[in-house]
Amino acid sequence: ALIFQITNLVSRLDQFLFSLRNFPFGRLNLLFQFFILLFGLFYLGITVGRAVSGVIAAYLSDRQMVHLGQTLVTAGTLTMLLPLGTPAALAGLLIIGLGCAPLYPCIMHSIPVYFGADRSQAIIGTQMACAYTGTCLIPPLFGLLANHISIALLPPFLLALMGLMIVMYRRVCRIC
Repeated sequence: ALIFQITNLVSRLDQFLFSLRNFPFGRLNLLFQFFILLFGLFYLGITVGRAVSGVIAAYLSDRQMVHLGQTLVTAGTLTMLLPLGTPAALAGLLIIGLGCAPLYPCIMHSIPVYFGADRSQAIIGTQMACAYTGTCLIPPLFGLLANHISIALLPPFLLALMGLMIVMYRRVCRIC
């Protein structure tokens, strides 16, 4: 069940970005506009990624789509980590959005293959419960880390979650 929670956590970077709207920008209107740009690029990545994923899914298996999404999220996060400046960080958010697009739908779609059609309804229910639990817990957890340490922890935090997801997804694929 944790793999499903992590899938949703990575795809919920949007909640973290949305929580920034409560940041006391004050006279820093330019910073607020930059935040809107970040939020928009991430959602643009997801939107374009869902459309492209729909086309690509006709040619790739769910497993291949999940690996492609994991690769894109990792590449986008690494792009944010590199000292290449603001444009690279913005491109990283767009790439993360592209990578998040196929993850959750493809994992849900493959449940009957991995666990059987007779168990798929219960597994999907568990997946949804874990996803919503993660959505409620991880953004505040990262908010505490960012508030007490630094917002610069976002890329390493995303990499840690993605690393855990990769390990767990491979284990599910191997077991089933």
